[in-house]
Amino acid sequence: MIESMRIRTFLTSCLSLAVVAVFFAGCESVPKKERKEIPDMSTPAHEAKVKAVENHLLRGQGFYNLADYESALHEYNQVLTLDPYNQGAKRGKLMSERAMSLSNQGSFLDYQGY
Repeated sequence: MIESMRIRTFLTSCLSLAVVAVFFAGCESVPKKERKEIPDMSTPAHEAKVKAVENHLLRGQGFYNLADYESALHEYNQVLTLDPYNQGAKRGKLMSERAMSLSNQGSFLDYQGY
């Protein structure tokens, strides 16, 4: 019984390795001229843009934590100008807009869970 379990485990491992080997062998079958190269994103301009996005996100979060929702919204919009697909900025913008709306209605403390 134990021997048959060992054989089954061994065969399963061999099959898994064979599948991985076939997968990686298939990857090498694409001629080099047809492969798409990933562009080098480490240019100074790109790095400056990434740094600016990080700074605006941090400032937006800081303003949000200080309950300065208009400034937070401005910072998140700056991020979205630089990176329209940034999920953190989209989420921060939505949260800031909700907080502004609720604070204008006087029910912000309910939103915060107080």
